[in-house]
Amino acid sequence: MRNSPPANLEPYDPEIERTYKHRRRRQKRRSQSVGTASMADIPDNHEREQRERIEVNRDNQVPPPPPPDLDENKAIMEFEVPDLNKQTSDIAPPTINAGHFEIKSVIIQMLNAAGQFGGLLSEDSHLHLKTFLEVCDSFVIPGIPSEAIQIKMFPFSLRDKAQKWLNNLPTGSVTS
Repeated sequence: MRNSPPANLEPYDPEIERTYKHRRRRQKRRSQSVGTASMADIPDNHEREQRERIEVNRDNQVPPPPPPDLDENKAIMEFEVPDLNKQTSDIAPPTINAGHFEIKSVIIQMLNAAGQFGGLLSEDSHLHLKTFLEVCDSFVIPGIPSEAIQIKMFPFSLRDKAQKWLNNLPTGSVTS
């Protein structure tokens, strides 16, 4: 049953403070009448019923699955830190015949000056692509196809939501 609550949940009590005070007074009276018995030694009917429900649920429950194989010597923080050695780009690297290929910082600055695309509704993606291609076509590296330059520079033209979108693509999915 999808919407039915588990059997061990208590019904909603809109006046929980009042109920708590009432139970507390009742336990205090019981402990005074018994003498030296403490409140923890005398559970009320509610607590007894709850313990019985827990026992029944323990008998009916399937044991939890074993934990995944974890390195016992790792700190908790190390599980959240990404392994940079295992990360690969979502952009498939183009085949380049030249031995040396470098994108100058001036070109990246030109992309920033032309405007990065952030993925907002108010931004024009077609205008961004047109501007991006104009910047990429404004310089030529001998022996390097223009498509290889565009693929390498495209991540520098994105920011915010668009950058997150690019990072969430499967590895090697962008080929042209």
